[in-house]
Amino acid sequence: MREFLLHIGIVQCFFGAVVIFNKDRKRLSDYLLAAWLILAGVEGLVEYLYTKDLSSPVSIFLPLCSGPLLLLYTRNLIAIKQAWKKYDWLHFLPALIIFLIGFYLKDDLVMDEGKFFRVDDYLWFRLLVLVSYITSFFVYAVIVIILVINHNAKIRDSFSYSDGSVTLSWLRIILFSYLTINIIPVVWGFGAYFLSLNSRDMLLSPGVISNIGLVIFAFSITYYGAKQKALYHSDLYESEDDVEAEEKEEEEKKDVAKYERSGLKADDLKVYENKLIQYMEAQKPYLNSELNIQDLAEHLGISRHYLTQLLNTVIDKNFYTFVNEYRIDEVKKKLIDPSNSHLTILAIAFDCGFNSKSTFNSLFKQNTGKTPSVYRKEMSAAAS
Repeated sequence: MREFLLHIGIVQCFFGAVVIFNKDRKRLSDYLLAAWLILAGVEGLVEYLYTKDLSSPVSIFLPLCSGPLLLLYTRNLIAIKQAWKKYDWLHFLPALIIFLIGFYLKDDLVMDEGKFFRVDDYLWFRLLVLVSYITSFFVYAVIVIILVINHNAKIRDSFSYSDGSVTLSWLRIILFSYLTINIIPVVWGFGAYFLSLNSRDMLLSPGVISNIGLVIFAFSITYYGAKQKALYHSDLYESEDDVEAEEKEEEEKKDVAKYERSGLKADDLKVYENKLIQYMEAQKPYLNSELNIQDLAEHLGISRHYLTQLLNTVIDKNFYTFVNEYRIDEVKKKLIDPSNSHLTILAIAFDCGFNSKSTFNSLFKQNTGKTPSVYRKEMSAAAS
């Protein structure tokens, strides 16, 4: 059972990497995701070779690369402009240190789980590896959770929709399977030594549970990673200076008081407001269900920071509300148009830029105080 699951997980990891590599318009985040899948596949392969007494203790550094890849993937996925920063290599420094020490000690090093805590000349190194594993797994998982929470808190300032590809809710599955793969063997190491546990006495051994996690990880990350679209459609790669400039802008817009230092005068804001309203009414960009603030700013020829300032301080709405009010108005016009009587309400909603039935119903009732069907009936009755 354990070996069968391991084989499935290994094959799926490498297959998933091929799928990700074949995506259209790949970004840095896609390459990082593919690298993460390859790493997981190699870890599974090492585990298989270990059962055949063919692996080397030197490979113990591999799990320390998982956390950094998870963080770098998430950070770049939610970034407006993706880039590999100079200090990103430092995330892999612990793995390099463990590799070098392990390589130096490889002839005498024993990493068998049943002898992990035995007192010998290399206990210090095994404890160092254990502490490094636990610290890496939890620290990177917590940082990623914080990144996703902060990203979700700002969604309505940047996106006109909020499905799973934007909220990144699927990353919860990845985090769960990631922790299952890596934490179960560590916990088992403690139990095997201090409680004299034997996996043969257990219905589901830690190895089986860990391999189930590997299979879930491989399938879910392949499925969701292949479906995940770029959150922003700017250039595929940017220099580090460009990214740092964007981060500086992001800091500047955190509260209204900071807008006073932006250099944008009231007259400029009025010009931008007129330009925005004219563009929304003439070009109807809100009909694009995946419209985000970066795309709109580029079409208007102004910076995203200035557009955000305009929405927050002059129009007094976030981007999500601003765009969806235009969509609601468009739906209302089409609902009372006799030429659209053959169309369902949902079809009209999708034509007007919505991509979720529940979101549309909620926003429509919030805007009109009525459900779409009631509104349509009342408007039809009033017109007849």
